[in-house]
Amino acid sequence: MKKILSLFLVTVMMVTLFTGCTKEELGLWNLTKEVSNLSVFEGTENIDINAEQLFDLIDKESAKLGTEFTTEQKEILNKARVFLRDNSIQLFVKYNKDNIEGMIEVNTITKKTNEKKTFTTMILKGEKVYINVEQIVAYLSNSGLYQVDQLLNNTGKSVKYIMIDLKDLADSNVGSLKYSMGTSQALTDKYIKFADQLFEVVFKDFTTGQIEKTGTDSYSMSINGEEMMDVAVDAAINLINNYDGFAEAFVNLINTLTDEELKSLNLGDSKENIITNFNQSKQSVKENKETAITQMQMAKAMIKSEQYKPLFESILMTYSLAKKSSTNYTDEFSFKMNLTPMINTIIGQTDAMITNECNIGIVATSNITKLSSVSITAPTEGVIDVKDIKKYAKQKLKVNVDNGAYNQTISEFPTSSYENLDVKLINDYSYLPARKVVEILGDEINWDNTQKKAYVTINEEKVYLEGVIINERTYIKVRELEKIGYKINWNEKTREAEIEK
Repeated sequence: MKKILSLFLVTVMMVTLFTGCTKEELGLWNLTKEVSNLSVFEGTENIDINAEQLFDLIDKESAKLGTEFTTEQKEILNKARVFLRDNSIQLFVKYNKDNIEGMIEVNTITKKTNEKKTFTTMILKGEKVYINVEQIVAYLSNSGLYQVDQLLNNTGKSVKYIMIDLKDLADSNVGSLKYSMGTSQALTDKYIKFADQLFEVVFKDFTTGQIEKTGTDSYSMSINGEEMMDVAVDAAINLINNYDGFAEAFVNLINTLTDEELKSLNLGDSKENIITNFNQSKQSVKENKETAITQMQMAKAMIKSEQYKPLFESILMTYSLAKKSSTNYTDEFSFKMNLTPMINTIIGQTDAMITNECNIGIVATSNITKLSSVSITAPTEGVIDVKDIKKYAKQKLKVNVDNGAYNQTISEFPTSSYENLDVKLINDYSYLPARKVVEILGDEINWDNTQKKAYVTINEEKVYLEGVIINERTYIKVRELEKIGYKINWNEKTREAEIEK
């Protein structure tokens, strides 16, 4: 039931912040649907992110924020800071919803010179997504951010594309990603029909008062955080007062979903159980209606209190959408927020409170043109499955031999670990669990029952690892990994064995 209510809250926010029952609000909604229903199109989106004050705050006030960064993390933060300061991002898209094929070219635009550089190209063809790794490596290398040898091992230098099979995603815990990537137009159409029913039944007398018509086929809105919360609370109260209509619309939506679509929403596997639970919720809502409305009104008053009002007033969102011709549309979205009130609310009334403003902002503008056809060709040369990425990426593993704590970087990007390796001290030598280390670095290790030794296959030949067996597990000295091509270094200061693949 919690998942159903979560979906309901997201829907309420999405629908009511932008639309209502006035001519202007319905006009924006209908124009949004028109753009969403384009089957074949191309478009350009430019994104500019301003986070300089946030990076400055992290750099100077990390102690106040209670956050300490490692040297590697600081280097990554600094590179991100320089990139966002000097560049904007441009996405060039071609897409055919009916054939489920398209491409996204990701470019960076240098702010001073307006020079365009391609970062990567992503290709969607049926159930597969291809990401151009060759372009990514060339971009990072030419920009002086990383060298090729830092990102790929010798085997990886022939890789051109990483392939992601969406069928594999559908069977995993991130199956809903398939739908967020826009590969199910049918599901999008069902969402729109659901929202239309909400307007007709639940929100027919509701208005946000935020939409302005600025031209024949153009609309705009500007809303701050306090106004957003006012609209959200009023919409939720309106929904409670019309909950039977909402329940009917939701049940209608569930009944139209295929098994795969239902699975992508993570609501459960049985339509009957979902519908039964939701219908039963109507009685609970009726019984607790007055209490719920009172609590929401109290929350609305709290938002306007001296403690929280600055936090919500620091948020400003604007949006505009225009139809320029029968085949062309433009829109602009901007979001700005001063993080200082939020940070100080978290810190509390202490001497550590932040005094300077910490503004972040994003502006995204797009231009979309309807097309008659789009033809996309999937790559065939130098393609690897994303599941095999560790075989081709340059990796570093640092293991503290005293406590077994370790951290790993893949193509210079740190990964998180919440476990320690079982390091054994034998005759003043540190021994690592062979299988665990080799598998962390993406290789396969096997057991030769005749030789009673673990081995790794290199160039179709077995390379045996000498070690000791404890509780049916093989433990090896760190230097033993040099046999299978790993480079080993020792850092006496940190007591870490540094393993590079």
